[in-house]
Amino acid sequence: MWVSLVSGCAVSRSAANRVWLHNDAGNGAPVIPIDARSGSVGRPVKLNGVEVFDPEDMAITNGGELVLADIGDNSSVRASIQLDRFREPALDPTTADVTQIDLRYPDGAHNAEAMLLTLDASAAVIFTKERNGVSAVFMADLNATTEQVRPLGDMLRAPPKRFDLPPMVQGEALCASPDGRTLFTASESRGSEDIRSRYRARPGASITVRRISAANRSAFGARSMDR
Repeated sequence: MWVSLVSGCAVSRSAANRVWLHNDAGNGAPVIPIDARSGSVGRPVKLNGVEVFDPEDMAITNGGELVLADIGDNSSVRASIQLDRFREPALDPTTADVTQIDLRYPDGAHNAEAMLLTLDASAAVIFTKERNGVSAVFMADLNATTEQVRPLGDMLRAPPKRFDLPPMVQGEALCASPDGRTLFTASESRGSEDIRSRYRARPGASITVRRISAANRSAFGARSMDR
């Protein structure tokens, strides 16, 4: 099983060193486990009863529930988008039962490529990719009965924290370990396999870079952050 055109990742809450990946639209099974130590790829997991259109991101709750964000819409024509929720599979199962949440934007279709969950997993935050270069940010209440997605407001006014990472060709996926000390990244191509083994991020902090899936079409790496 090739891992190609990776679009999202999530770090397991039930198994050490397991990271879940999913491919972009039209590139095989949507959920694939990978061993973060060796880079070996496990058996793909198919989502029962779900036809995925364009998955662009993935997140996981502290309780071990994965959320696949089927939110891509390059032509901005979709009447709705979907979030697929399912329990983190055990290592060997090849299928998972899914609860699908249909969502509609309040102002028409958008193309989106990033999604995160609030800390209590009560809501999903969706970031659009707009032609004018200015993303819109929407929040979806995962416990509500309405399908409406509402725009986010003041909660995003705080300035983001920035840090450098080594160069990566077409970087697509970013996820963190539960303790927040390791970042995992994946690209859509193997072009970033020349990432250096050590990288100095800023004075007083270092990032260790390990390429852990050279056998796959998408480059995948782990960065251990020394705070």
